[in-house]
Order: sequence, then structure tokens, then C-alpha cells
Amino acid sequence: MLEFQESDIDALREKSIDRFGVKSLGLTEIIRQYTSEEIRFYKFIENFKNELGRVSGELKVTNTELQLLFGKKNPYMSMISTTLGNPDSPRYNPDFTFSKEVLSSFSENLEALKYSFRNVLSIIKGYITLNPDMKENSRDRYTIKNPNFFSDVLHNPDASYWLGFLSADGYLIKSLYGIGTELQTRDEVHIKKFAELVGYDESRILHRVRLRTHGSEIKIQRSITVGFSCQPMYDTLISLGLFGSKSERKAVPPIIKEAIRLAKIDAKKVNTHWSETSYGKLAHAWLLGFYDGDGSKDKRSKYTALIYAASEDLLNDIKETFEIKNDVHPKVKKGEEVLTFGDWKISSGFYYLYLSPTVYKRMLQSYADSLARKRP
Repeated sequence: MLEFQESDIDALREKSIDRFGVKSLGLTEIIRQYTSEEIRFYKFIENFKNELGRVSGELKVTNTELQLLFGKKNPYMSMISTTLGNPDSPRYNPDFTFSKEVLSSFSENLEALKYSFRNVLSIIKGYITLNPDMKENSRDRYTIKNPNFFSDVLHNPDASYWLGFLSADGYLIKSLYGIGTELQTRDEVHIKKFAELVGYDESRILHRVRLRTHGSEIKIQRSITVGFSCQPMYDTLISLGLFGSKSERKAVPPIIKEAIRLAKIDAKKVNTHWSETSYGKLAHAWLLGFYDGDGSKDKRSKYTALIYAASEDLLNDIKETFEIKNDVHPKVKKGEEVLTFGDWKISSGFYYLYLSPTVYKRMLQSYADSLARKRP
């Protein structure tokens, strides 16, 4: 049986990217299909030959390739063409402009590829300069129906859980009063729960496509995002101790520590562990949200898990606050050189903490509407 050696396939992939840049997306996908045994040798040869003929003789990038670069799904480019070039269409708008959000995604994907797009990036900058009134968001809707969702965390388990989730895997943008989180597409149902709770129209949820380089291979990363601007909620989250950068988050929010203080008072009255009280469950809901945002199950044991953070101080504070006996350990040491999306970078450190079976079970029992795939 005719087969390629792995070294030959790696060389073919690398040469395809070096020679054709973004046009190599089709070629690398065919290589992936072959290496994952989705297609056999002769089908691989036929498909690769046909695709090579297309990219060799064609100067234009296809709509499919453009959509990947813009981070959009089909039929985004066709809709743009109709909007700009078909006066008979109800979508026709000759004054249409891209949003900053779309162009930011486009620029990010271009930068990610090992290919010269300097001229294109200059054009994008010029486009932004010539259109100072561009919308920030492609749908230009920033309002949500529940801007006070986080205003009473101490009595709202939903708010406590999602405060924990955002503490681990959310972002804040000061200049826009922006708030958001992004998950893998497989977690679409879960992110829709957050959208519903804050009153964010489900139609505004964004599906994003990013191109990442891993060595000589281009990978397509698909995600789903809820992102919006809301100054009242932004100010509330800041007051709760949720800062913009993950590395800035160095402590458990004071409101969660207050919940534990109240839980211990209530526990003495009924002679039980503080985790069994309503305030104790609310505090553990925060920890469960943090785990769902940046944690993983321990494959060696059903009832242990790990949580991760860029801040060693934050994990140490979680350890003390929730009475966890395990120590914090570095997953990537500060100053260590790591390969990130094809580029070597100096790490500022990344840490993990094991949750004991006792704490893990308390956490899981604290809130019923968590991320299902992370349940045991």
C-alpha cells in the first residue's frame, strides 16, 4: 500500500504555507484529512493536485477564504457583495462600512498567518481613518435588559456563579465599558444562559473563526462570544474586584469573603459546616464558576479537579479562603520560554491548584446550572 512518511507530510505542509500563505488553507485541510485517515492515499493525491492547480493559477482569494480571515461564517461575503453591489436587493446600501469589531478580527487573523499582509494591514488602517464614525460592533447595539445583574451578588447564586466565571475567563475593556466572555462553540448552550440572565439578545451572540499557526500547521479555531458595553455593570464589576487583565486579579472578591463570614456565623447556630448554609453555597457557586471558566477534571480521580490562573496570588487566596490543603504549583514558570500559536514568548507565569474531593463535592452541590461537560 502506498503511503507518505510523516516527515514527508510535515515538509509538504510547511512548503505549502511558505509558498501560498492564506491560499494554502485548502491544501492544509486536505493534508489534515489524510493524516487523520478521513481520506486514503489516492483520494489525497487527487484532491491535493486539484487544489494545487486552483491556487497556482488563481490570483484572487475565494469567498470561503475571505470569510475565514474575517472570522465569519457563510454567507458573509455574499451578503456584503449584495449590500454593496445589488440595487435591487432590500439589503442594498452603497454607504455600508465595516465595524471596528470586524476589522479587528480581520487584522488579528492576518497577523496570525506567516505571510506578508503588510499592504492589507495598511489599507485597514486607512479605512479606519477615513471612516471615523464607524460602529464599534457590527450590530451597533450595546444595551442589555438587566444591567444590574451583579448588583446583589450576596443574595443571587446566578450572579455569584457568573462572577466566578468572569473572574476566570471574562474580560473588561475600560475605554468601552466593555464586558464579555468567549467559549468554544461546543459550549453554546452555556453561554446562552449568561446572555439570557443579563438580558442580551441571543441574535447578537457572535460566532468567531480565528486562524492559528502551530508550527507548520494552520488551525481553525471556532468560538462563540457574548460581548457588550454597559457602564453600570462595568462599574459594578470593578467595585467587586474584577479587573480587566487576568494577571491583575490577585484575590477572591471581598463580597465572596463576606458571604463566607456570614456563612460561618449561621453555621454555628445550627452546628453544621459553613458550606452547608445558603451563604456557604453562594460562595462555592463563585468557585464553581471559576472552575468552569478555567479549570479541568482530574483524569485520575472522579472527584478531584484543577483550577488555573495567571496570578499565583489569586490561587493562594482561593486556597486560604476555601480551606484547601493543597499547594499552588507553577504549570509554566515565570520567565520560561513557551511556544504560543507558532511564536516563542517569555511567559509571565501560569499556575494551578488541585481541589480536594471534599471541596470539589461542595462546589458541585452549590449551584445546579453550571457547565454540564465539566460535571463528573
